[in-house]
Amino acid sequence: MHVNQSMSEDALPHTVSGSAPPAAQQPLALKTTPSVERLRGIDQTLRQTAQLVSLITGQLEANELNPATPAQGLLEQLDATVEHLLSRFNTPLDLPSSLTERDRHDAVDFPVHTLFKALAQDCLPLAVARRIKLRIVPCSAWVRSLPEGLRQVLSSLMYNLMHANRNSRLTLGARRHRQWLSLELWCSGCESREAALRIVSMPVHAPFLPDAYGRAGALSTYELSAMLGAQLQVRYSPGKATLISISVPSARSSVRPKTAIKPPITASHRLLLVVEPQALLREMLCCGLGSLGYQTAAVSDGAAALAWLARSGLQPDLVLTEHALAPAMDGVQLVQRLRDQFNRTTPAIVLTADTQRQVAHAVLAADCMLLRKPVSLNTLRATLGTALSAAATGHAPGALPASSGAVIYVVDEDEALRNNLRRVLEAQGYPVRDAAGAEQFFERYPGDQRGCLVIEARPSGISGLEVVGRLRARGDELPIIMISGNSRVADVVDAMKAGVCDFIEKPFRYQQLLTSLTNALANQADTQGFNALRQAAIDHISHLTPRQRQIMEMVLDGHPSKNIAFELGISQRTVEKHRASIMSRTEAKSIPELARIALAAGEKALSAAVHGKGLTP
Repeated sequence: MHVNQSMSEDALPHTVSGSAPPAAQQPLALKTTPSVERLRGIDQTLRQTAQLVSLITGQLEANELNPATPAQGLLEQLDATVEHLLSRFNTPLDLPSSLTERDRHDAVDFPVHTLFKALAQDCLPLAVARRIKLRIVPCSAWVRSLPEGLRQVLSSLMYNLMHANRNSRLTLGARRHRQWLSLELWCSGCESREAALRIVSMPVHAPFLPDAYGRAGALSTYELSAMLGAQLQVRYSPGKATLISISVPSARSSVRPKTAIKPPITASHRLLLVVEPQALLREMLCCGLGSLGYQTAAVSDGAAALAWLARSGLQPDLVLTEHALAPAMDGVQLVQRLRDQFNRTTPAIVLTADTQRQVAHAVLAADCMLLRKPVSLNTLRATLGTALSAAATGHAPGALPASSGAVIYVVDEDEALRNNLRRVLEAQGYPVRDAAGAEQFFERYPGDQRGCLVIEARPSGISGLEVVGRLRARGDELPIIMISGNSRVADVVDAMKAGVCDFIEKPFRYQQLLTSLTNALANQADTQGFNALRQAAIDHISHLTPRQRQIMEMVLDGHPSKNIAFELGISQRTVEKHRASIMSRTEAKSIPELARIALAAGEKALSAAVHGKGLTP
């Protein structure tokens, strides 16, 4: 076991993880009464309003270094919102302490090695007693959180894992990201993901919390991590170790810049679907996410979200939803519907004012991330980065720079889709020309231009296949990507036979289209380079006489000059003169270079290369 020993013994408070909390200390469950329900509603209203204030503050923080940004409107909105928030506190409120949370403003910057040493003190005795191989990997990073709370979460998780899995291996380490740190627990012995979920849902005694928390009911490690603003995730693969990761923000001193919020490198092509019933909060969420560089689509409930997906033809990279939506469908059910429709695990964050335990358990079981309002824009940014990073399968290929001259033509009857694609593509550096139909495209297309055409397969008027036929008939090799919302297998086959680069079915993700565009433009560049080489080779070969071309083909077939002379009935000296002229007129410096020129010009295939014959002058 590797443990950093450079910390002080009293850096963090000690807990005893080798024994369960006394029964007398176990909190009692709070009975739900009409009064509690009323107070819970008030609490949710306050959280909604506080969330709005937090987003506006984040907007001002992001804009303070840009004098050209008009902040007067934001300041006025902040003033009005604060007035509303203060007015809510005039309401008589005797809210049970179970519905409150620890103030995250108490978070401090502290080194991870301090936390790891305290965890070693907590868990090593139990690991030795249960013959568990415990390994703690040192980490020199700093994070920002409540050290006592984070210690309690990890200590309880390790305690529960060791009790549930005897003779297993347990490894604790950390993985650095751009603006957050993942504290990772790798454990062998979990039989299923459900078993791992049961472990993170076990109640935990939290002695660092106020007494009021204890009267409300025992917290699970998952709920406690959400209260701390950390994200707990479970990853299970049969036959492999189970991963439980807790993502926490990096220390402010290690995040640059401190004030100006810069979007992630790949945020500009990420589409987020925001589902929030409150119109003003929905608008501010979109503004805040926009300042982080994300593209957003906002709706009020689950039914509106499904309607938007059917209408737009786009697939979001992440869903950010409130849990309490229309009665027919809550936020978790909406995420599950979308995942079934897309046949992929779309990342999802449930940003909710609902503090009920069953909500937290439903979010955990659905493999979503939980954020309880209010959260800061920085916390939201780190959580988005965690969710998108976990879902990413690889690095996205970058777009070619605008200076490359590649123009993207978008042809689709849906104006909203054209506008969305224009924003994303222009953010990647592509010039964009859009048209509602094929006729309008042909009016604007100059021909033989570097770029790519993105076209609906079955628009009204001229079909996508007809457009391909017209372009190819006049010798235009413009790369074409077809998109369709109701394609048949025959349509896809016909399109690929016609020379279409890719066929993308709606709804699609921006990343899917960007990858296809990058590949199409790269292939076009290769084709254009090959065509230029071929034309130059044809020009070189055209200078040869019929006799010289005949001798060149025999040379490239591997015949020596003596055999060529015998076959043609001429002297060997004459053959040597012809060979010298061939090398001079084609500007070839060697036989292999002559072979490349001949092949590029479409001359007789080089049998010597195929059969392994030597090329000797």
